[in-house]
Amino acid sequence: MFFHFCGGDVPDWLLSQLAEFTDVDEDTIAALLKETVRSIMKRELKHALCERMDMDRGRFKAILAVMHYIISSAARYDVSVEVLRQELLQLGLSEAQSDAMASTHDNACAAIREQLLATMMRLPTVTKLAVHKEEGPAQIQFSRSDGSSVRCSFEGNQLDSLLADLRDARQTMASLTSVLHD
Repeated sequence: MFFHFCGGDVPDWLLSQLAEFTDVDEDTIAALLKETVRSIMKRELKHALCERMDMDRGRFKAILAVMHYIISSAARYDVSVEVLRQELLQLGLSEAQSDAMASTHDNACAAIREQLLATMMRLPTVTKLAVHKEEGPAQIQFSRSDGSSVRCSFEGNQLDSLLADLRDARQTMASLTSVLHD
């Protein structure tokens, strides 16, 4: 079955961990959701909450892992609050737990999306481009932001074709970036 917050099927590990949510009260869920959002934004987890809640460490980690996945994936796939709520109910979470997660998603989605965009893998950028046209094939040397460089040789009109492809790719990436930021 397709779940929007997963972008497809729900991972088996997530299904197996949902049992940990049984009999977890609303106050505990709220505190764990707050810690989950904080850990996504700051990329660190504070285990002191586990001791204060008098919760088994394994259960604590399992619940946080599920919440982290749900909240970050729902933000990644830009799932609506109502769709997320319905999907969590379908997975067997209580109405109060589903409402709390959907509400947290609604409040934190924009900030989490920004954090995900800022921390996603990025390739080194080209910092300098040098073209050498002498007899024979054209030589291009790309200097990259990671300090490395790449040299390429092009015969005939391959260089013109490459430049046209790069312009098209730049336009496509610019349009995708504007869509992600809207």
